Amino acid sequence: MTDLKNIESVSRYFQEIGLKSVSSSGFNLQWKGTIKGREVSVLFSKRTKAKYHGEHVRTREYAGHQVVFETPLKIATRFSVTKKEDNSKFALKLRSFVGLEPFRIEAEMCRELTAYSCDPEWAKEFTASEDVQRALSSEFLSFSNTDNVVFGLFPSIKTPGLATFTCRVPISSITEQMCKLTLESLITLADKSEQCTPRKVVSLTRIERFIKERPFLFILSIFVFVILLGVLFSLTLIGIVMSGVTPLVVPAFFIVMYLLYRRYLK
Repeated sequence: MTDLKNIESVSRYFQEIGLKSVSSSGFNLQWKGTIKGREVSVLFSKRTKAKYHGEHVRTREYAGHQVVFETPLKIATRFSVTKKEDNSKFALKLRSFVGLEPFRIEAEMCRELTAYSCDPEWAKEFTASEDVQRALSSEFLSFSNTDNVVFGLFPSIKTPGLATFTCRVPISSITEQMCKLTLESLITLADKSEQCTPRKVVSLTRIERFIKERPFLFILSIFVFVILLGVLFSLTLIGIVMSGVTPLVVPAFFIVMYLLYRRYLK
């Protein structure tokens, strides 16, 4: 009942702002509308995680809602800002794959932010705007009880680009002020981004286009890959045991796999 009340409250916030509900299923909530001449879409996706009770009992536990605010852009570039820096090998390789490099925002009020851009000259012009600096340094990226808060500008399929704000947050902590501030900041940043001309031509990579156009097929491909990897791993272990080699080979195999994980993913 409490969850339903929280959903009704959030829906009322967006309706008062001017957005209409287009989806209200158990796991996905979506609102769309036009604000200050811009099309806006808001998506709340419920997330759960496994919780173990002893050795054989497992339940699903609420892990917040993944929140995504979006508005289309007339330009295509790659730019992202967050307060939580991620320097894992996987994150570094992913940013390298799409051409994102660390970018320092010179404004004093934005010193705590971590930014990345594929077009440093454009990013410098964009972040020189005081409106952009105020939007980024406000509570827009500093909500309490949130994880992985990111503002980004990325290429899209139906439009040249997309401005997005994403975070993971308990729906019970969503307030009307948060909804208004996020939409106002997103629209300000989108408007200012279009006033600067990108120096580099940017488009979706083949993999990004495949994921966006065929998400189900992509998930199925990942599932099949994991299954095949598991089968290959099991067959390798069986082969090692049946070959009669020294017992030290098995722990050595696990050590090698762990080192490969540390080298390329962690």
